[in-house]
Amino acid sequence: MTSLYWSSTGLFLVLSIAGLLIGRTKSSGIWRWGLLAVGTLLQLILGVWGLTLPARQVYLATVPGIFPFGTWTFALDPLGLLVMAVLGLVGTLASLYGLSENQKGRRGTGPISSSLVALQFVFTSFLLTAQSAIPMLIAWEGMSLCAYGFIATYHEVRQVRKIGFVTLAVSEVGFLALVIAVVISAPATGVMTFHALHTSLAGQSAILRTVVLVLGFIGFGVKSGVLPMQMWMPRAYHVTPPHLNVLLGVL
Repeated sequence: MTSLYWSSTGLFLVLSIAGLLIGRTKSSGIWRWGLLAVGTLLQLILGVWGLTLPARQVYLATVPGIFPFGTWTFALDPLGLLVMAVLGLVGTLASLYGLSENQKGRRGTGPISSSLVALQFVFTSFLLTAQSAIPMLIAWEGMSLCAYGFIATYHEVRQVRKIGFVTLAVSEVGFLALVIAVVISAPATGVMTFHALHTSLAGQSAILRTVVLVLGFIGFGVKSGVLPMQMWMPRAYHVTPPHLNVLLGVL
């Protein structure tokens, strides 16, 4: 499972860079979107396969501690595997649609769009496997910026630029809420693993826990479009190309 995870994530990372270098021709689009379909299919297989295993968690890697970020550990758990399977299925279908639209020369199938999709899946992979707050926040912010790129496909239209700006601004408010929630939950040791945050918060006052709950609801609710924080979604979906729109909806 570990090799399959890093194979798909590595492929997305390469495509996020190489997609900008191999040109705008239809033949290069076949490679870009075809390889994206392979990467997302690998994640679908990984998610489904992982859910059949008895292990509750599969260790992936540990990044040595770097001040002030601490040690980062990445692992797969059943919830992460389930979400990865869903994203893999949707991503595969979206990539195949992008491949067909590329043959027609449609907007949203060029190198920038394919690179954004690849980069989005890199961030998603890290988000679903991060066991501490810092890499989760970095991945969360990266996903928001990629979503803005999806919306800005028709950036020459003034209304689209306005919608993209509103979406980005709302996303940053949510991101700031999550950062504050993590900071006030952090123990004195500075360890930012989710277990350490939970243990530290359990010993705090009810008022502080309520504040963290509200901040978390705002942070995650903005991205998920939970009422009443869904104001950005209808217009954003209206101006985004279909295959990017479906990714915007599930990511």
